[in-house]
Amino acid sequence: MIKKFLTYGIGSIGSAAISFLTVPFITRVLSPDNYGIGTLYITIITLLFYISNAGLDMGYMRFFYERKTKEYQIKLFYQCLFIVLILALFVSVVFFFTRVYILEFFFQSNSFVLYLAIIYGLALFILNRFVMLSIRIQQKAFLYSLAQILNSIGYLIGLFVFYYIFKIFSFKLIIYSQITSLSLVSLFLILLDLDKWNLVKYLDSSVFYKGSLKEIFKYSWPFIFSFITIWGMQYIDRLFLIKYGSFYELGIYSASFTLIAPLVILQSTFSTMWTPMGNKLLLHTPNKAKVIYSFLYQNLMSLFFVGILFVFLFREPLSFILGEKFREAINIFMWLLFIPFFNLLGQLLNAGIIKTKKTVWNIWASVLGFLANIISCFIFIPMLGAEGAALSLVIGSLLFFLVKMYSNQYLFPYRLNNKFSILNIVLFCILFVISREENLGVIIYFICFLIFLLQLTFLFKKKNIQRFKLLKKTLNKI
Repeated sequence: MIKKFLTYGIGSIGSAAISFLTVPFITRVLSPDNYGIGTLYITIITLLFYISNAGLDMGYMRFFYERKTKEYQIKLFYQCLFIVLILALFVSVVFFFTRVYILEFFFQSNSFVLYLAIIYGLALFILNRFVMLSIRIQQKAFLYSLAQILNSIGYLIGLFVFYYIFKIFSFKLIIYSQITSLSLVSLFLILLDLDKWNLVKYLDSSVFYKGSLKEIFKYSWPFIFSFITIWGMQYIDRLFLIKYGSFYELGIYSASFTLIAPLVILQSTFSTMWTPMGNKLLLHTPNKAKVIYSFLYQNLMSLFFVGILFVFLFREPLSFILGEKFREAINIFMWLLFIPFFNLLGQLLNAGIIKTKKTVWNIWASVLGFLANIISCFIFIPMLGAEGAALSLVIGSLLFFLVKMYSNQYLFPYRLNNKFSILNIVLFCILFVISREENLGVIIYFICFLIFLLQLTFLFKKKNIQRFKLLKKTLNKI
């Protein structure tokens, strides 16, 4: 398991290293306003994807291990991908008739070229999602990492080409670079596995068998609500910033997410690796899964608290990456440190839903988190601007996390050590609130030391080390 984690980590770290070149470049050639508008491109594509997808990517992942034959797995891939592309075509037609209002709101332009860029980007996004998911499920860690790095390289190439050769100095620089990146990765992954794309060989009547399609769709469709509301939790604050703030604040807010990149790398690497492994564990050895999930939850929580602490302490050097125009982001990103933390532990709290197939809990968690985010946006954004958006996102994510926690303890209970996590979260909240006060430096460093000491005490506790030794062999065999 550790070897796989490190292999998956190559892609995340490599991608992040390239981002350290792209972020300083783009935040120096674009104004915060243009940067903010440019980031809305992926915001729209992600929403259109969630609607078109109808949760079928999760269905593909869930049913992949039902049979171990290559033919079944490839046909399952086509079943899910074909339905999603049909739905995407319908979504594109609806979007065509509403494009003027939507494009004016997001981009202050109703250019037909923008519409085409979004639709083309959606098709590539769908293709990338399913092909990358197929690699993840098969646990081809090195190939997955290579695709991640290629994605960042493609984006960097796009930035330089469109800026220096085509002289694009507006938000369109981000859009065209992202299209370049998606195109390169799609082409690379298709050429790498041409046999899978042999339609004559695999696309027969069994792909469209009504019984299997119904079973997959029955499992998948509830995810559409949770995904759209998750999109709302992640991006509704940006819409409120456009409405009650400005594109300048949106740019500062969007840039602040780059400062939490070290934690996002850890979170995304673990999620990428663990999802197929966890599914297999839950399906075949549920009793052993409880012990492993409990151990991972408690230890990853402590390790992540240490990660949050170090990113907080090195916030000043990190902020120089963004440049002078985006320096205000340092006051916003601290609250965002909680987001990858909730996402990481939320991945482990999916165990009950995956095991019992009761995906309705995803709907409840997403809806409640989304509503909390909306209410918080109404309260905080008019008062605090971009920082209010960050607070709203954290509050919505916290409620989403708590519902997931309750559902897991109801459907597939295992030990979580909640008192320990609450204590640390409270300490971090106090730390973030007082961090702007220059005369409280001693108190700030004392709280940092206390948090660090709490994690060391737990991680190196004799009982925890013994559990690690017992589970080490099992974890490496997954």
